[in-house]
Amino acid sequence: MIGHAVKSAPDWGIMAGRRIQCLVALFVFFSGATLLAQPGSIVTQSRTAPVDEIVTEVAENFIIDQVVANQVMNRLVGKWNFEYALSEELAGFPIGTPVKATVVYRRDFNTGGLFGTAETLTFDNGEVSNGTYFIQWNAAKNRLESHGYFVAGDNVSIFDEYLDAVVGDTYRWIGQANEKGVAGANVMIERTIKNGNFNVVISELNANGNPLDQIWNITGTRVNPLKEALGPFVALASEWQSDNFTASGERLRVEQSGYWAANETCLVVETKKFKEDFLKESSIQTFYYDYEKCRIAYTEIGSNGLVCNGFISPFTERNGTPCQLRVLDTAYGNGAVVSTINKMLLIDSKTIKVDFEWAWWEGEDITRENAVQDFEQKFVLKRVPMEGQAAPRPASF
Repeated sequence: MIGHAVKSAPDWGIMAGRRIQCLVALFVFFSGATLLAQPGSIVTQSRTAPVDEIVTEVAENFIIDQVVANQVMNRLVGKWNFEYALSEELAGFPIGTPVKATVVYRRDFNTGGLFGTAETLTFDNGEVSNGTYFIQWNAAKNRLESHGYFVAGDNVSIFDEYLDAVVGDTYRWIGQANEKGVAGANVMIERTIKNGNFNVVISELNANGNPLDQIWNITGTRVNPLKEALGPFVALASEWQSDNFTASGERLRVEQSGYWAANETCLVVETKKFKEDFLKESSIQTFYYDYEKCRIAYTEIGSNGLVCNGFISPFTERNGTPCQLRVLDTAYGNGAVVSTINKMLLIDSKTIKVDFEWAWWEGEDITRENAVQDFEQKFVLKRVPMEGQAAPRPASF
């Protein structure tokens, strides 16, 4: 249970006291602050006004019930990266050591809580710390709580905190660390999420619960899981085209336009297929990140009655070339069903090769040469240059 502030045991000495303060800052940062510092940033103490004066400035205070608690947890979901410099010696690494951390939060719908993991490394991948924590609504105490276990070298800390107030975009928590059976001082953690940025300010509290000196002030941003999973295939968010001819000499053209939507949480790709300059069919694909299955999922709707759902494997390489596999089951308006696996190869920044590795039409393999009927086994997309540049040449494989 979190009580009044307790100072470090006298026999620890000044350096030990500083170490636990650093551990408190690190653990608070991880246990509920899914924050990121901007690359190259350093932990700072930039406020000059007394913390208690700043606290009284805020006005809009929400009643914390389970609905508000769920909203708070939902805003923390995702992966976060940050960089900063150690403010104290930790796990054998000296003050000023640049470090990078990865923090991942996901909802646990079996319990209704939020599960988190964190790992901090030096830039040459030396391990500084790691932690796990769980945030959940405590019905008995009618509050949102966070409980975590944090390891840095030989030091192990337990950190408990609870959500004390929600003021606008700021979540104010009260927490306390315990190391080697010794309770550290209570701290107030103000976490603010606004305009895609995440700021955390940690201040020590005195025995009366009033804010004292600021320990940490750091700001960062969330990792976009869709962009991260796409890797080099983020290039799909641009204009592409394919221009080829059939064996009988008919011109076939594919125009593909990709763009980000819904605050870049999904990628929309519109495709138009022309034969002899007449629009033959069109489709819209929407790609998004499936948090439950940790992969890219997508839906596709076509003008020919096509409706399908599929997923994309993590991008890999084929002979050194970036590659992704798309797996989907398709249902057409006429009741026919086709299942396909197609391979997309990013040949270079201006060329994508699409190759159907496997396709079944109502149970029959249609990738065989004598079975292909108006079905594109493979084609090449060339990136459309910016205005004023030369148009891409037709390409085929």
